[in-house]
Amino acid sequence: MGFPGAERYDEDRSLLEEDCDILCPCAVPSVITEENAPRIQARIIAEGANGPITYDAHQILLSRNVRSLTAVIILLFFSRYHSLATLMSIVCSEQTSHLSVFTGLCE
Repeated sequence: MGFPGAERYDEDRSLLEEDCDILCPCAVPSVITEENAPRIQARIIAEGANGPITYDAHQILLSRNVRSLTAVIILLFFSRYHSLATLMSIVCSEQTSHLSVFTGLCE
């Protein structure tokens, strides 16, 4: 691609399966399926447009305490708190612990 300092990604597994805090699959429908959901390492998935997670994959992710949020929710948090550490401290606070979408993220 010619981007300075970039390296080609030639791993055997998908970028979706790399270890990360927040995974943001966007634009392509059904990229997270029941086949690859068990290998997703992110704890939060910020869903972009076009339904990137299938229903079966969503059930697998929920059983593994991987939470999916719409990208809008993540952007609202970041726009207010400016860092992942602050976002996670808010998510894990007593004020949000009652929200089912956050259950399991802070364990």
